[in-house]
Amino acid sequence: MTTLLFFSAFSVMLIPAFGLYGKMLIAVGRVGGATKVVGGLVIYTLFAIVLMAPFLIDSNISRELRGHVHESNLFMVYLGACYVLSMVPGVVVFKKRYLKELKRLGFFKGRGC
Repeated sequence: MTTLLFFSAFSVMLIPAFGLYGKMLIAVGRVGGATKVVGGLVIYTLFAIVLMAPFLIDSNISRELRGHVHESNLFMVYLGACYVLSMVPGVVVFKKRYLKELKRLGFFKGRGC
């Protein structure tokens, strides 16, 4: 139950984080040139750290989760599913609000482009 609550709280925090990520990429994308490339890389790196935060935070909850992971492979699958599902609301908001503009600015293009 603690795991579900932990990732539910993380999910709520990710919605504004995805919004900020989109806004920051749009801002550097409009500048263009080297700023777009370097700024996008820095923003992506910072956002990757935010996405990994549940596993980087050293709290009683994360220590408890690590203990359960060492005890059971099934719990590791459950933990992974909770992590992925916690990102879904933020990804949906990001896709609806920012993805079209970011593609227009040259971010998130398909592999064939």
